[in-house]
Amino acid sequence: AGTLELMSGEIIGTGDPAYQTNYSCGVYVTNKASVNMSGGVIRNHASNFGAGMQVWNESTVTLTGGEIKNNIGSGICVRESKLIMNATQENPDGCYITDNIYRDNAGSGGGIYLSDSFALINAGCVQNNKAYNGGGIAIGSSNVAIAGNASILGNQTSFGGGLFIFDSKVTLGGNSKICNNRAKYSGGVLLDNSEMTISENAQIC
Repeated sequence: AGTLELMSGEIIGTGDPAYQTNYSCGVYVTNKASVNMSGGVIRNHASNFGAGMQVWNESTVTLTGGEIKNNIGSGICVRESKLIMNATQENPDGCYITDNIYRDNAGSGGGIYLSDSFALINAGCVQNNKAYNGGGIAIGSSNVAIAGNASILGNQTSFGGGLFIFDSKVTLGGNSKICNNRAKYSGGVLLDNSEMTISENAQIC
């Protein structure tokens, strides 16, 4: 347990794949711990899972600002935990998760990987990430709501450029956008044994 408040500064890795392991990452969160990120940058880390941040075992991460970028592996990996992305008056655009890349066309969830988790994504931008499945977000066995002004833009993958969803329930609402993503199969959203509800002014374009 415990709480980390990340408001400014940078957590910088070497960016060297030679040090890449399952658990090498910028921030490791486990055992019901909490992270509140309202500013700062997490960049240049390498991992087989979440390179910028890994969240395990009933932990909670709240992202309202800052950047998670330029990592080798998912920007953030969330397993059996909770992810909240909101805007604030100080940070109306929320957190940016950008330019995270799995090398050699491997991995799932270039920006965000969710497994057995809950996510509420009301703000922020998941942009220009790359992976084999789910260039923007890969969602497995999870419940996810994407709403507000959240945007998933310009991500690349083989399957599900914006979202790759398997064994999950996802709602897309508000003014959220999943646009300009690219994939060999399903540039916007790929559903596998999953349910997706689209409402309000949400767009897949």
